[in-house]
Amino acid sequence: MSRTVLLVTYYFPPHAGAPVMRILKLAKYLPRLGWKVIVLTSDGRRYLHTDASLLDELAPGTLVSRAPSLEPTAPFLERGL
Repeated sequence: MSRTVLLVTYYFPPHAGAPVMRILKLAKYLPRLGWKVIVLTSDGRRYLHTDASLLDELAPGTLVSRAPSLEPTAPFLERGL
């Protein structure tokens, strides 16, 4: 039996940092348990920290879909805070 899970998250690689790790590891290990993983995340135009190599941890066949989003940190970045 094939099972599919949709993970919806704002923070996902290439965004880097602590908020990314939990969802990244979930997406990494679920396929080993027989789950097909689909990730819906932001298009992330304003990442403060990035590490594209984190995407290499995903299992082949993991679908990552990026959608436009409101950027919660945009007002602070524009003011230089």
